[in-house]
Amino acid sequence: MFRHVQQYAGASQARIAVAAGMTQARVNEIINGRREVSRLDVYERIADGLHMPDDARHLLGLAASREKHDGE
Repeated sequence: MFRHVQQYAGASQARIAVAAGMTQARVNEIINGRREVSRLDVYERIADGLHMPDDARHLLGLAASREKHDGE
């Protein structure tokens, strides 16, 4: 997921880390396969931080966002 954010949104590891509430080093470990995300609350924090749409959240097995965005 982080690689897609980097590739398609042009976000740096540092920017992803801030949005996801983790360190840049942790994001780097996840991107490079040295660490995996396994806890649901971490997936939720990442999805919230990256403002993932509900259909993408559902693909990860997460509930719809509790936040409402402008225009919804």
